[in-house]
Amino acid sequence: GHIANAMNMPLADLTAGNIQLGKLKNKTVIAYCARGQSSLNACKYLTNNGIESVFNLGGGVNSWLTDKLPLVKK
Repeated sequence: GHIANAMNMPLADLTAGNIQLGKLKNKTVIAYCARGQSSLNACKYLTNNGIESVFNLGGGVNSWLTDKLPLVKK
């Protein structure tokens, strides 16, 4: 599953330039992955490429589930 209203942006696609970042310029971005490590790299990449409001979901989706927060099923 995934967090409601989340957009799937695999780190490999992001760093390869396969994702247009312009649409994110004036938005708040919260990156997450399973444990929060890959998403931390995504945050660094986004920040280095001009996205100003970027946050990492600490602990990732595993922590999200531990806190009993909902996921949208695939």
